[in-house]
This record gives sequence, C-alpha cells and structure tokens, in this order.
Amino acid sequence: MISRLALILTAGVLGLVGCRGQTVSTSEFLARGNAVCAEAAKRIRDLADPRARQDTTPAQYAGYVDDYVAELRLELTNLRAVGYPAGRRAGLERDYQALDARLTAAEGHPLEFDPRTLAPAELALHRAGLSACRP
Repeated sequence: MISRLALILTAGVLGLVGCRGQTVSTSEFLARGNAVCAEAAKRIRDLADPRARQDTTPAQYAGYVDDYVAELRLELTNLRAVGYPAGRRAGLERDYQALDARLTAAEGHPLEFDPRTLAPAELALHRAGLSACRP
C-alpha cells in the first residue's frame, strides 16, 4: 500500500511540474495517452480481485477497491500530464472529471463498487481515441 501511495504522489508531483495542461499534437496525445492507459490496465490486471474467492471478507474487498481506485486516479493524473490536443481540453477534462466522480463514489461505498459502473466514463475515453483504456 505504501508503494502505491508513493507512486501516486510522485505522479501527482510530476504532473504538476511537468507538461500538465500543455497543448500537444493529436498523434502525440494518442500515443502517450494510450501508453498511459496500457500501463494502468496492466497494473489493474495485476490486482487480485478477491471476489474470485469464496472466503473473501468485506475488508479484503474494500482494500481491493481502494487499490483499484488508486490505480485509476494515477491513470487520470498521468493522462492530464500528457496534455491536450488543440481545442479538446474542455471535452477531455469533462471526461476525466466524469471518471473522477465515479471513483469518488466508489471510495464512499467500496462494498457496493462494481467496476462496470465505470464503463460510461471509460467509453468516453475510447471515443477520444484512447483505445488502450478499459471500455
């Protein structure tokens, strides 16, 4: 858990001092954004969903949700750091905020969390060309 927190804090700092908010070409946005999504997808696959076991406790599932949400928040931080193609900042930021709102809801009710509830927000990322993000 500490290593995930350190990773998130590092990414947040890099996002603040790096290229956050800069305008990038569409091809650069797609290449870098899809790389961010692919890396996040790999880390999320590596999380062991405790629901696969019959003896899962509520605390174990809540911990899994915490880790899952942390990975997606890191993904959002890294996507924002990529920058925005000209004229697309407002739309992308709206998509990012929609996903962020769903993550906040998951944090508030981890035992009720179902990753499928993120699909509408993640589908918006797909429509933006980020095909490596989970649909």
